[in-house]
Amino acid sequence: MEPTLKDGSIIVIDETSTKPVDGIYVLRRDDTLLVKRIQLREKGILRLISDNKNYEPEDISIKTDSDSFPILGRVVWSGHNC
Repeated sequence: MEPTLKDGSIIVIDETSTKPVDGIYVLRRDDTLLVKRIQLREKGILRLISDNKNYEPEDISIKTDSDSFPILGRVVWSGHNC
């Protein structure tokens, strides 16, 4: 998520915010945690966006893919050591 979140950044998530609205969320894909910007699209589609331009946006369906990408919470704060 660079430049928004740098390697080693500390984040705080609101685990009660698992219903997606536009914002930055922590998701799980298999055994990997992802931090992605979520953009609501039409007809139950979520676009997962990395602020790092090396990664392409990915569209997923809320209905068919929600089990594969559970949302763990919304990022509400971030910081890093100097």
